[in-house]
Amino acid sequence: MGITYIENYAAWASAAASSIEVTSMVNPSSTFSIVAGNRAGGYALQASFPNNTAAYYTKTMLRTPSTVWVAWRSVCDEATSSGANMIVSLGEAAGNTHVVFAYDASYQLVAYNHDKSVTYGTVSGLTQGAWHQFVAKVVISDTVGSIEIRMDGDTTPAVNVTSLDTKNAGSGVVSRITIGDTAGAPIGASGTIWRIMDLAVWDNDGNSPSGWVGDVRVDDYAPDGAGSSTQWTPLSSTNYSNVDEAAANEDTDYVYASISGKLDYYTVADITHNPTTIYSVSTSAVAKKTDASFRGFNLKMLSNSVTSTGPSVTLTNGTYLRYYAHYGADPGTSAEWTVAKFNAIEAGMTAGWPS
Repeated sequence: MGITYIENYAAWASAAASSIEVTSMVNPSSTFSIVAGNRAGGYALQASFPNNTAAYYTKTMLRTPSTVWVAWRSVCDEATSSGANMIVSLGEAAGNTHVVFAYDASYQLVAYNHDKSVTYGTVSGLTQGAWHQFVAKVVISDTVGSIEIRMDGDTTPAVNVTSLDTKNAGSGVVSRITIGDTAGAPIGASGTIWRIMDLAVWDNDGNSPSGWVGDVRVDDYAPDGAGSSTQWTPLSSTNYSNVDEAAANEDTDYVYASISGKLDYYTVADITHNPTTIYSVSTSAVAKKTDASFRGFNLKMLSNSVTSTGPSVTLTNGTYLRYYAHYGADPGTSAEWTVAKFNAIEAGMTAGWPS
């Protein structure tokens, strides 16, 4: 798998309607909003913090590694008046936080321990309103923890510290990411504002990516046509036209299945640029069940006539949630992804439950 979490906010209809995308959210006074990112067609999550007020969301990740890489692109528009305003934190699903990344009062990105009482290192030279891309490798340990941060694709570390105590109780793993500030910070004269986009977290499980990457981005591509199987029932019109929206519109339009084994495939819009490397491709779907019986599904990918089946998912009654399957290599060839290979895939899902 490699990837344990990805997000670029293109699928968020609004921050207020984000329950599909997150595990939990605290969003007082509409702190969060979805705005344009720093590249064409990109979206960002903007945080405009009330004074000394916590605002954040959490996402539980797929696995529980002790070593992870996390990448994001962000900008600090208005800094806190003192202390530091948290932007990315890594911890455990149980609730304990291990490592915090935050913007300080001079717009620098600082790596801290769980409660910001220990400073691990500072990415200096940042200025107000300037976007940068960061990749951080974090090792959780109470004796041999480490943090390395690289910026804007540079292979020379901006921060590289070892022999740290990065573990704050618990099992010493990273199974939850938090975006935002869980404690609150004093706002600056013009408020405290940052924007973030192109989020990705991965580990070294052997799938791509499994180590350092350069300046990367996270793109969304929606279904654009019927695939080789159309067995689910559309609410209206054609199957793919009920699932081709960028942001899920829940019950406005959808496809549904009432028989186990039904399979829908869709062609996917072509990549709009020419990336040097495609580290991973993910399929996702927003789904729910509508009765109390067991209902589930599997995400599917068809590449070069080879079918790949994602993890079995047990759906939640009456509540839409987003589900993912990640592919670090092309399932059709077991080789690195290329633009041509991506453009040729079909993505979809199959219904499944006991008879």
